[in-house]
Amino acid sequence: MKKIWRELKSQNVFYYIAAFSIIVILIITVLGSYLYRFYYRTIYTDFLVSNEEHLRWEMNRHENDIQIINDIVYQMGLAAEVTKFKLSEKPLAALQLEKHLFQYTTVSQFFRLLLYQYHEDDYLYSSTTSVDSDYFAEQGCVMERMDAQTVKEELSSESKELRVFPEQSVSGFWVQKYIGNSRIVLYMQAIPPKFQETLVFFVPDTYYDSLMINEAEDLRSDFILYDNEVIVSRESRETDHAALLELIKESGEQRQVKLDGEKYLLTVQQGDSGMLYCSLQDMDIFYDKIVTGQWGIIGMLIICAIPTALLLVVLSRKMALKVRKMNQLLDSQEETNYNLNSIENGIQMLVEANEQKEKENLQLKKTRFIRNFIRNDFKNQEEVLQESEKVSMEIKNSEYLTVLLGERSDSNENKAHTKMLEVIAQAAHLDGYGIHLVSSSQSLFVLFSESRERIEETLGMLFSIGKDCYEEFVMSVSNYHKDLTEGSAAYLEADTAFDNRFLQDNNKIIRFEDVAFGDTVNVLPDSYL
Repeated sequence: MKKIWRELKSQNVFYYIAAFSIIVILIITVLGSYLYRFYYRTIYTDFLVSNEEHLRWEMNRHENDIQIINDIVYQMGLAAEVTKFKLSEKPLAALQLEKHLFQYTTVSQFFRLLLYQYHEDDYLYSSTTSVDSDYFAEQGCVMERMDAQTVKEELSSESKELRVFPEQSVSGFWVQKYIGNSRIVLYMQAIPPKFQETLVFFVPDTYYDSLMINEAEDLRSDFILYDNEVIVSRESRETDHAALLELIKESGEQRQVKLDGEKYLLTVQQGDSGMLYCSLQDMDIFYDKIVTGQWGIIGMLIICAIPTALLLVVLSRKMALKVRKMNQLLDSQEETNYNLNSIENGIQMLVEANEQKEKENLQLKKTRFIRNFIRNDFKNQEEVLQESEKVSMEIKNSEYLTVLLGERSDSNENKAHTKMLEVIAQAAHLDGYGIHLVSSSQSLFVLFSESRERIEETLGMLFSIGKDCYEEFVMSVSNYHKDLTEGSAAYLEADTAFDNRFLQDNNKIIRFEDVAFGDTVNVLPDSYL
């Protein structure tokens, strides 16, 4: 193999093999690049879609629960029979209100505690009891991020908008009876149409734990924002909320961002309530997927490349050996090599030799056909036509005549014969061939055509060639015949005309039909003859 390889380097077969190998390598490279790009785009698209679907699920569930709050607010606005009273004036009305609140609290999976506040009364009402507003704000429900005064102001506020207070811890003996020690998100909404009442909803952190749950390996952080403030978040990494708000203000579209020196995919969606839902997933998740798939692509290309390389080696070896063998067959005297130029030259010589051989064979077949035609060796016209097709002569529906040439020359015999055959071959709508009659030093031609004018024109050209090439030239022709089985008769007619050459003028074509009507000539003495 090494010897063959060294010899190939000095021969042009090597360049063909190398070019083919390079093409295959390029194909594999392009295929690998395409697969990588396709895989990259597919994984990235799936990465974007998965974040969108994750965030959309959170938004839909939370927006549905916010809508439940809105429905309760409007229903309370219509329940005038159990609202808008002072406890000191209607103590029994509190029982009806507590029952009304109880039906909402027991079925809710969103909020844990629901409170009602009539702005002109000093009490808040739950589903089981009432509590003084001052006591509630100062001791019963102590908020981590809101002081007592702020709580009392918000309870009596007539704002028409939904108010949401960020997640924070809550303590106090009264509130712990209902929600225990937990963190809560506080929702407040004034009741239309006069907005003199306020409903307070306590949503525990356990609700948001289930809503915004993420696996640790997902490296995803979820946020809910309202009125340019982060209300609640569940983060895999600590995030600068101010920086996040700036990114959201720049553009709300899904895109890659850089936050705290790390790359994230930012996904933002807005709910009907006016809340913004935001998700940050570390781009390392995407890169890890690419790396994992990348090894799969590399492995697949290796699997494809190894058999391809082996196939190239086998095919190259077979090709080289075949080229060498062809060189040996073409020229056994020269040292065998892998030169395609030698093969090309050898094949060209073989083609030329084969063409010459076929031409000679065709000439031989035509000679045999003309000889058999004159001897009437064919049984019928169909056999004549079949044999003529074999020698590429078109004689169907043709008339024909035979031509006998008598010539005497030292060197122009073959030259004239070749010229005559060329004239016949080049003539349109005419076919024929000529042979030498060695025994009688004559040449015999048979011309076939559907047009007598074409035959006469060709006869004139043959006669001119004979006159130019021979010192003495005699040309006789038979009558026209249509029956292809009368070749012998046509020959005899031409021969009869030729035998009367001494009685005719040799400067023109001697025709069989004119022999019997030739002019009277003086009989020459026997001694001259």
